[in-house]
Amino acid sequence: MSDKITFSCLSCGQHIACDASESGRGMLCPSCGANLTVPHKMDEMRAPEQTPQVPVPAPVVHRTSGLAVASLVCSLSSPILCIGWIPGIICGHLARSAIRRNPALTGKSLATAGLIISYATVIVTAGLTAIIIAMGMQNVMEAIEGSKDQELSDTNQPAYTQNTDDQTQSNSTEQAQSNGPGWTMDVKDAQIPADPVTGEIHGSTFECKRVIYRNGNLRFISTDGGEYLLIHGVGSSIENNSLEFQTASGDDAPKIDIGWKDQGQNQTENFQDGYAMELKFGGAKKRKIQGQIYLCLPDDAKSYLAGTFTVVLPKPKPAPQAAQ
Repeated sequence: MSDKITFSCLSCGQHIACDASESGRGMLCPSCGANLTVPHKMDEMRAPEQTPQVPVPAPVVHRTSGLAVASLVCSLSSPILCIGWIPGIICGHLARSAIRRNPALTGKSLATAGLIISYATVIVTAGLTAIIIAMGMQNVMEAIEGSKDQELSDTNQPAYTQNTDDQTQSNSTEQAQSNGPGWTMDVKDAQIPADPVTGEIHGSTFECKRVIYRNGNLRFISTDGGEYLLIHGVGSSIENNSLEFQTASGDDAPKIDIGWKDQGQNQTENFQDGYAMELKFGGAKKRKIQGQIYLCLPDDAKSYLAGTFTVVLPKPKPAPQAAQ
């Protein structure tokens, strides 16, 4: 069996096979009719090999992450919206996570900037809040300490300058003169108004701010703090108690001190007798007692007080515990 020669048409690529003995002879392509020469066996014409086509990937289209933009916008709006840092932090973390998963997304720097601004806003806000709270607590503590100091000062007043015996004798023997509707030495004819305590102390108008009862003493303090009236020894228990003293009071009458300011200087005067006073106390309700006072003093300025007031009883001291 003779060898076969196979070759392809150079025009149409038709595969042709013939005997090796036909080598070098001419022939027509049975498909396209082109003139062909049968090649020798070593020069077989082979159909050109087709190079496989490699698919070209589509170009990647990059786009900016909307969450990254939202993070930056929300963080910048924090000074206006106050809580813009909350969505700024949330959007920033979501944007960075989405960018890691999707290479087509950009905007990592925007998300990072939004996170930095948002966290910085949180730190600054927390610091300012802590400072404001600390200042508020300090003001409250100072107010409490000031109130305690004032109460202690009111309770522990220094001794007052005593008048000479001649001046006291003169005051006790001075005849009562009318000084208007608020001053009379006749307690029985006096009318105690239902309004808060008012009057005059050494010629200065007195409007009572508060009344303090401590250690058996009763102190009336004016609204401006310049005038006061102190009644000593009203008793260790004032609930439902009444006191009444006329001009001819005896040795058991409470001593009364008054204080005022004259040209910026503190002045005091005290009275052991020679005054007219009616003092009434009601029952206690939650340590509060309603009281009434009518008082006229025999000084040259005819000082007096009249009206109603409320006094708070001091807290009872705890009973000492028995020794174990």
